[in-house]
Amino acid sequence: MSVTTASKCYDDLRRSVADCGDLSVVVLGCDKCVKTSETGGANEVRELRQRLRGSGLMLRDTAGLVDAVEEGLCDPKAVRERFRPLAAETNDYQVVVLSCGAGLKCVRDTLPGVRLVPGLDTLGPGVKGELACLACGHCEFGTAGCKMLRIAEEQAWRLSRGYTAS
Repeated sequence: MSVTTASKCYDDLRRSVADCGDLSVVVLGCDKCVKTSETGGANEVRELRQRLRGSGLMLRDTAGLVDAVEEGLCDPKAVRERFRPLAAETNDYQVVVLSCGAGLKCVRDTLPGVRLVPGLDTLGPGVKGELACLACGHCEFGTAGCKMLRIAEEQAWRLSRGYTAS
């Protein structure tokens, strides 16, 4: 399933990254849906890296790390494989993720303990296997966890029990 995404405001994104100025920055993208939306493919990753570097932020270069995952950031196996060079390093970096919420979850699962900064908002549904994004248009999945998904999970739990108050 394809999703539609929009880039977050650059100034807001830069401020979010600068809030943890002691951490170097890695920018990762997806070469599936967001590449089609022209918000997070390899070209957009390189462009964002250049803008962040021009703003004086310290970017981390990791040998063997791809700009964007060709199979999609929502493919857990591909993410584990492609991010192996990064996962082997210490967690003293933050990652700007240019993907939908499903991709953010795969990155979070692959790089536990690393600060994630969502670079996009998902505007259309994004579902792959057990990964789901409700496309609320205000993604915080990588930072605080998806509030909307927690609400949906609680609602499903209540419905499965006859919607009784707990």
